[in-house]
Amino acid sequence: MLLGLFLFILILVVLLVRFSMDLSFNLEDFSVDYTVRLRLGPYFLAIPAKMTTRMTRMVGNQSLNNFEDVLQNLLRVWSSLDYFFQEIEYLQLDVLIGVGDPFLTALGCGGLWAVVGSFLNGLSSSNRLKNTPEVRIEPNYSGLSLQISFYCIFQFRLGQIIIKELKRLS
Repeated sequence: MLLGLFLFILILVVLLVRFSMDLSFNLEDFSVDYTVRLRLGPYFLAIPAKMTTRMTRMVGNQSLNNFEDVLQNLLRVWSSLDYFFQEIEYLQLDVLIGVGDPFLTALGCGGLWAVVGSFLNGLSSSNRLKNTPEVRIEPNYSGLSLQISFYCIFQFRLGQIIIKELKRLS
């Protein structure tokens, strides 16, 4: 009886409590560094490197032979992440891009702004952004370079994710 009451309260807490995740991603000189931390109140729990390595291998094994496969995989990833990005507390994106030619660098920066701008517009129109995001996309006209720094804190409820997935499956 006592164990049943404890399990009921535990399940209720897991379904109703709002979890936060800190996601940090850095790409510089073709080296990738990322950390994922789960936060419940003032407590942090880092996601183990073995788990993220396993997820990276699963993503790396996807066949991306043509544009259709890339688009299909991106849509699948976006629909999965859509469940988690219920409220975004903080979003920071810094990009330094250079392709060698000043004209192509400017064209790449403009294209990247178009993609990021439409992404942020979608997040803003669905009232998911709590604060104004910090986005900087800077050109490097002097050479070939790509540096990306992404940091995001978002909140989600497991109960909402489970309900959405059950609706999708039925």
